[in-house]
Amino acid sequence: MTGADIYTGHLGESTLLDAGTIDGYRYAIVSLGSHPCAYVEVPESHPYRRAYLDGSVRCHGGVTYFRPYAPPAMTAEQKIKSLWIGWDYAHYGDYLELPDTTLPGRRYTLEDIQQEVRDVIAQLRAKESN
Repeated sequence: MTGADIYTGHLGESTLLDAGTIDGYRYAIVSLGSHPCAYVEVPESHPYRRAYLDGSVRCHGGVTYFRPYAPPAMTAEQKIKSLWIGWDYAHYGDYLELPDTTLPGRRYTLEDIQQEVRDVIAQLRAKESN
């Protein structure tokens, strides 16, 4: 999938681009039409379930989604009630496609976002014993 594919769709509609499990952590990558977002489920036994992250997970633009339910565009089967963290690619310097305007900037590929998901999962895995 190319970077252009990530920015297609209707604004406000969520399209699931990729989902799966890495090292025991479920993840989802979603396009909101204007920009992509990534999400990782925090397991019930993880210390972050009991306390707000306060910047301890490094990802593009920081964690902007910390909710006890699955991210948009996941199927009913995937929407098991759980805690998910997420981040978006709609910050200063990022490409953003809106109905009446396009903001130039870095266009992310699915591979770029998948690598960041792997990095976030590695950070979560490292904190499991704390």
